[in-house]
Amino acid sequence: MNIAMCYSGNLRSYEKTFDNQNKNVISNNNVNDIFVLTSDLNCERHYNPTRWKGEEHRIVGRRNPEHAASGEYFFNEKRNKVIYNVENMDIHLRKIKELYCENLKQIEVKNEPAKENLWYFDDSMDWSLRRRCFQKTYECHHMFLEYCIQKQKQYDLVVRNRFDLTFSRPIDFLKLENVNLKNKVFCLGGWKNGLNFSVQKGYFFDGFFAAEPETMTKVMSIYEQVNEYPNMALNLEVQMENHLLKNDIEINFMFNSKNKSQRKYAIIR
Repeated sequence: MNIAMCYSGNLRSYEKTFDNQNKNVISNNNVNDIFVLTSDLNCERHYNPTRWKGEEHRIVGRRNPEHAASGEYFFNEKRNKVIYNVENMDIHLRKIKELYCENLKQIEVKNEPAKENLWYFDDSMDWSLRRRCFQKTYECHHMFLEYCIQKQKQYDLVVRNRFDLTFSRPIDFLKLENVNLKNKVFCLGGWKNGLNFSVQKGYFFDGFFAAEPETMTKVMSIYEQVNEYPNMALNLEVQMENHLLKNDIEINFMFNSKNKSQRKYAIIR
């Protein structure tokens, strides 16, 4: 199978997660083409470590973000959220190129002033703001599509990924080689219990999933939705699930995770 991988979003803990991701999702799936769309903006959540969540949230002070901050550093104590611009992005850009070497086919780094992105602190944001969480993912996918046209390359599968993820076991996409991939998305999640919002098929983790390119374009079109899907929660997971179902895209969970504690990924930020 010819598989591409698109990284989008914040840099966060890219250096810490590389070895795990290289072992569990890149090398084992023979992924040779990687695309990155990120920015100098970093958004973090600073909680106590919570074993049940499987997340390694660091306990930090205002002046101890994941990366050195350039300019103002915004910390919301009520939400335990941090927003800042990363200093010396040229150094991080060089490190990313060194890590992914010849596999890195394209990378774009945007400038996003932290002061203009304080909407991230607002958990009650409306859809016009919430949909922006998909913006870099959407733009990275279209950067990938443009590359396909320019290089006249075809891929069987494209994977949406994030820099802040680790995996407790390998994710095997090669087993899908003889599967009809049309209008199917392969993702992590699946549980319904313990959720404070309603899902139909099960929790859809929007940070990591795969589809053949044409189907992925349908998935990414959620960013084009001017209005939210009505009569349901504004959570990204709920809106994404409904978007997939409305577009007749079949949701396939890659593991049989009946509880959140059984999930096979952790968020390192």
